[in-house]
Amino acid sequence: MARVVFKAHCRLTRPGEGVFVVGSGDALGNWNPADALKMTTSADTFPTWWTPELEMPIGRAIEYKYIMQAETLKGQVRWEGFPGNRRLDTPGADDAVVTATSTWDDMKSSIVAAPRAPDVPSTPERAPAAGASTTPTVAATASPVAAAAAGALEPE
Repeated sequence: MARVVFKAHCRLTRPGEGVFVVGSGDALGNWNPADALKMTTSADTFPTWWTPELEMPIGRAIEYKYIMQAETLKGQVRWEGFPGNRRLDTPGADDAVVTATSTWDDMKSSIVAAPRAPDVPSTPERAPAAGASTTPTVAATASPVAAAAAGALEPE
């Protein structure tokens, strides 16, 4: 399995709201906002939100978007407003942690793969092992999707 961390920069949340990542596959809730993966932030790291390391299938394309909703998962869901979805191609090997860093409503993403340090616990804020290089890979891309009424986007 490939290990992936999602990071999003978002200042638009209101008290009681959170940022979530939702998309293809069980780990991202199969496009169901009620099953979306909650991201974490703190007073020290806001407006950066992140997930723990997730295990994802090797060599697969993952489509996803960030959403804002109540931390209780009830009420209105706000989807990112650009057409299409974000896309991440997981590496074909399981020796790297891939970090997908994005800004809310900006389609451009930075995808970085770093070798995993042996015997180091998984944390989203862990730096690469000493001497390890971070190798940028291709940026995330959009896939076509029709926009739903009133500007709300639904997955393909």
